[in-house]
Amino acid sequence: MAMADVQKAGTCQIGSAIGPVAVALKIDGGHVGVFSVVRSGSPLPHSPNGTVPLGNSNTLLGTTITVSTSLTKVAPGSQFNVKVQLRGLTCSVEAPGSFATGATTAVVDVTVTFNA
Repeated sequence: MAMADVQKAGTCQIGSAIGPVAVALKIDGGHVGVFSVVRSGSPLPHSPNGTVPLGNSNTLLGTTITVSTSLTKVAPGSQFNVKVQLRGLTCSVEAPGSFATGATTAVVDVTVTFNA
């Protein structure tokens, strides 16, 4: 498996959140293709609205997810920013980066660890 062009790690606090949590992506400076979410080695399915449900917040404590996506360059300039939004928690992790010279795609991996 090829190394990601951009790798970023962050943490999200569960805090007093209760209820379901889902992963969504927001991209600046590129078009997101498919994104995947892996937890404990298993890929998680997408819901019809394009997010990836993680289950209730109280089941996430101490777990880690990895969100991977391949971006396609859609405009001049090389900068992009991938924002992994944890809906249901007031948390997001941003992975800024840039397309390599001459490249039209970039692979971004964001690892998120959930803590109290």
